[in-house]
Amino acid sequence: QEHSLLAEIHEQLQKKHSELEQEKTKLDSEHVELQRLHNKYTMVQFAKDKLASIKPWLGVEIPTQVNVPVKLLDVRPTGPAAKQGMQNGDQIEEVNGQAVFTTSDFKVIFANIRPTDSLKFKFMRRAVPYEATVKVHSRQASLDEYATLQRIASGTLDDGDEEFMNRLMTQTPKKGRRSFSMSDFIPDADELNSM
Repeated sequence: QEHSLLAEIHEQLQKKHSELEQEKTKLDSEHVELQRLHNKYTMVQFAKDKLASIKPWLGVEIPTQVNVPVKLLDVRPTGPAAKQGMQNGDQIEEVNGQAVFTTSDFKVIFANIRPTDSLKFKFMRRAVPYEATVKVHSRQASLDEYATLQRIASGTLDDGDEEFMNRLMTQTPKKGRRSFSMSDFIPDADELNSM
């Protein structure tokens, strides 16, 4: 009788052990799924934050005065505007069909553009009308990186995105530091009227 009692206890212990193992497997699976969702959330949030910090760039400088015509003061030779033929002294008259009379008009339009947008400029150069279509860039990210960040921020993740995000999170920011801070994304004083 003692032997059958021990056998019965042993069988109950094995059954309980099996139930606990199944429960552990289920919990492990749920933990893996929670970790995956957390990683996705982190990547999407980082992509959104990174996108918010990326400023559009045309490679031009405009006057700092508020209500003056938009005459390009400094067209950087490697910038998108210069690559489409725009030059110092060109006076912007229209962007994407919107009239531009002053720097205020231009800044309102510029505030609503993003890297990868295309802008159709109408401008005057020495009393001769010109047109140029300029694809907006960014100095903080390539156009491919920007497009990838947009996709990730929308919640659509592909193979390789984790490696891409890890590279972005660990790349050396400006001034040789090895960690990011908000000041890395705030333009320097000489960049404030640079677009």
